[in-house]
Amino acid sequence: MTRYPVKFVASKSRRIPQVAGGDQRSRAGFTLVEILAVIAILALLFSLAMPIVTRARAAGDVTACQSNLRNIALTLGTYVDTRRDGKWPKDRGVRLLLLLHQHGEIEGESLKTFVCPGTNDETWPPGREGEWGAGFEDWDDIATGCISYAGRDMENFPIRKDKLDQMVIAADDNEIVPNHSHLTNLVYADGRVSKRDLKDFPELEDLGLEAIPVGPDSPDEELAKLLVD
Repeated sequence: MTRYPVKFVASKSRRIPQVAGGDQRSRAGFTLVEILAVIAILALLFSLAMPIVTRARAAGDVTACQSNLRNIALTLGTYVDTRRDGKWPKDRGVRLLLLLHQHGEIEGESLKTFVCPGTNDETWPPGREGEWGAGFEDWDDIATGCISYAGRDMENFPIRKDKLDQMVIAADDNEIVPNHSHLTNLVYADGRVSKRDLKDFPELEDLGLEAIPVGPDSPDEELAKLLVD
């Protein structure tokens, strides 16, 4: 039997041809067109979400403002019962509300109770930083931008103990810029919170107003018994 010599040949690895436009595209990542499309979609979603976020924030401001007014009314009622033997003071407007600060019922950081979150008001004079309540130091010339609420004119419209649930003690002042768009929060002397809607005063909407005026010229009978200063 004839034997033939075996010759070993080193094999070379085969190169697999690539398909043009296949793997090269996957390695390149997103194209400019795809990136622009994603940006456009995100911008659309953002524009759709913004009104919802804005409305939610405004609703939260209204709720927080109502909480402030309730605290002011209840603390004022407690102050009258415990420190004035049930006799309501004759102070007018913001000074009625700020009696709570003057007599130590509301102090320090709690003074933000007098500031509606829907406004840019601060408890110190506008334009400078300061300590809580710095804007109330001059009792004869209180900076109204340091408080967001109007108080009852107790001199001309005194509180009746038998009608606490019918007498508005404080409300959004809506001074210069409304505390809230179209809505005005108010609180009765018993701590019950309510609100007025601008849509109930079409004549004001026709004038282009964004909220109900508060004070003697208000078309609302109860809001007309308040003073913003």
